[in-house]
Amino acid sequence: MKKIMLLLVILISILNARPEKDFEQANSLYSQKKYSEAAEKYMQIVSKGYSGVPLYYNLANCYYRTGKVGYAVLYYEKALRLNPHDEDTKHNLVMAKRLIQGEIKPLPAFFIWKWLDTVRNIFTPDGWTVFLTVTFFLILAMFGLFVFMEDVIIKKFSFYMGLFLVLLFISGLAALISSFTQTGRTDEKVVVASYVILRSEPDETSTEIMKINEGNKIRAAEEDGDWLKVILPDGKTGWILRTGVEQI
Repeated sequence: MKKIMLLLVILISILNARPEKDFEQANSLYSQKKYSEAAEKYMQIVSKGYSGVPLYYNLANCYYRTGKVGYAVLYYEKALRLNPHDEDTKHNLVMAKRLIQGEIKPLPAFFIWKWLDTVRNIFTPDGWTVFLTVTFFLILAMFGLFVFMEDVIIKKFSFYMGLFLVLLFISGLAALISSFTQTGRTDEKVVVASYVILRSEPDETSTEIMKINEGNKIRAAEEDGDWLKVILPDGKTGWILRTGVEQI
């Protein structure tokens, strides 16, 4: 039994070490400017179910260097899902989008939605979890002061501060839920083919509305076999074949 357990521990250690070794090899290829080979190595890691900002960021850089704008945008977006505050990723995403031929500009966002996005992105989901934990213990502390202290001033302070912290906790909880929802979204996609054709119906003989070039971000609203009904950033809708897009 002990031998079996030892073998299992050794096997798990080997399996855990393998992605790290592959990542180091990919980084080495990247430093040698062998971007296509590095991208293949990074993709091997991704295909095994691994994720992470450094992994997605480096992979996106490889695609950017090799002119694959769609995949570059895709993996920069994936990296920002995990860490919306990464300045290098945000900068490189802007640079990649400049290479899009015919980028579809989004409609101006309503200021409330922009404000809510800003609040949600103050922390990552892990950051919001820490924030809620600290706030919860502060609420307990204020409750303790209110119950056990006899000083009127302290009671008033703890009461109003407690109310404020409860509101803060509720807001933080809403932000955490929103953050998890954003991270787990499956409707946002990026065009990775050179272009896809937007049609009026899920049929290749239907009216062609426009071409959507590589790198543009779209939102899927409905599925019908091999077809996706999508909403473009400018509000246009139509149907495309799913083969030309990848999910963020």
